[in-house]
Amino acid sequence: MKAERATPGARNSALDPRRRTARRDGGRAGEKGHLAMVGIAWAALSHRRRVRPPIALSSRGRVPMESVMVNAPTPTVRPAQVSAHRPDAPATRVARALCLLVATIPLAVGWVLWAAPGAADDYNRRVTFAPFDFVVIAMLAFWIRGFVGTRIARPSRSVGSLLAVAFVLVYLVSFSAHPSWRGLDYALRLMGGVAIADLVRRLDVDALRRLCTTLTAVGAVESLLAIAQSVRGQGFALYPFDQAGPLFAFGDTHAGRGGLSHPYHLAVFLLLSAFAAIVGGRHSEHIERRVWMIAIAVIGAGLAVTFSRSVVLALAPTTVVWCMAHRENIGRAVRPLMAALLIGLIATGAIFASGWTTRAQQSTNTSADRGRVALAQAGLRLAADAPFTGVGPARYVIALAEPGAPDGELLPSHNLVVQAAAELGVFGAVIVGALALWFARRLTRRGALVIGGAWLLVPFVLLDSYPYVFPTGLAIASLWIGLVGHRDMRSLT
Repeated sequence: MKAERATPGARNSALDPRRRTARRDGGRAGEKGHLAMVGIAWAALSHRRRVRPPIALSSRGRVPMESVMVNAPTPTVRPAQVSAHRPDAPATRVARALCLLVATIPLAVGWVLWAAPGAADDYNRRVTFAPFDFVVIAMLAFWIRGFVGTRIARPSRSVGSLLAVAFVLVYLVSFSAHPSWRGLDYALRLMGGVAIADLVRRLDVDALRRLCTTLTAVGAVESLLAIAQSVRGQGFALYPFDQAGPLFAFGDTHAGRGGLSHPYHLAVFLLLSAFAAIVGGRHSEHIERRVWMIAIAVIGAGLAVTFSRSVVLALAPTTVVWCMAHRENIGRAVRPLMAALLIGLIATGAIFASGWTTRAQQSTNTSADRGRVALAQAGLRLAADAPFTGVGPARYVIALAEPGAPDGELLPSHNLVVQAAAELGVFGAVIVGALALWFARRLTRRGALVIGGAWLLVPFVLLDSYPYVFPTGLAIASLWIGLVGHRDMRSLT
């Protein structure tokens, strides 16, 4: 058998130990090269993978870990570009806009854009524009641009969303049957209220405490103004912070109204301020705790000069719920603040005892509720005349003033469901009632702090019409809904 002869180059490469080692190392290097190529390809594919959390408003200069790009290199940003492209810049503007809204709500300035014939002085038959409406329009535009597109792309099928869609359809049907400037104005204000509530709900903890501080400060200032008005017996005409004119008299005293148009309107605003003081001052200590206690005591004094019986109905159950609660240590932190609030309320009420005595006599009178019953009956008669389409959104008092309408005082019905039945029809009343029950059911799952804060508004919704009829009432109710529905309320407790 003839043996194969190898060439010198092949023989040297096969027998030389150094050549064998180099070939073995080259194979390992090839394997490492393949692994490196796989790693580079995986990094290139992973470079575009991002975690997209729900939109969160943050007022701090830090980026949440959920929004950091996975396996992405740290971008090089010049110092001059940091302030211009901060991710939290829109959130900071939203927080400042909310504080500006709170500061401008009590201003005694407004312009009449439209009024029914002979009703230029009737709040219920005209369309007005106030300084805080500029802020509402800006926040509505921001909300539509930043959030509505996402909601439309990913619609929710929750019960609340379905009820909201049904309400919009009923509103459009009623507005088509009875178009009016009041109905258009009310629709825009409802949209602005939804935007405000949603933006407040999305604030981070620090921005929410800043909002609570603003609410408390403005509430304390309005309380001092209302007390001074009660002592003087009339307004000071300090435009734009106060308006001239007489005050409501109860006995030998007069009810202060601050910069708002009615003492009950001031009562709603001050109750919201008191709730904000509870939320913002619960974990304060030493000197800061004393400042919160002084502010909430001043708010309690302002509540005393409104002479609103709904204030008593709101504070009595809330005080019991908050002070008796043990879960999440609510009671221990709330008791000093609630004590300061009650001291301010009772002490000032004793000074103006004539007004509260008169209100107590009115409550024990057999005809105490005759006025509200008559208003509700007039609303039911209007609803019976137009059971399917109603008289049109925000046209309740206008319809009462028309010839051939049921006899009744030219005031809202002071009943949410009756008002909805008269303006939107029977289906509108059913949807509004269902929305109220759905929202109440959600609040009952949030603990004692939220339940007590939500109850503060309930007497005014059931026995009055301010939170859902007047423009300032809608803005205050929107802030309230956003505050009690805040997603991180448990972290504040």
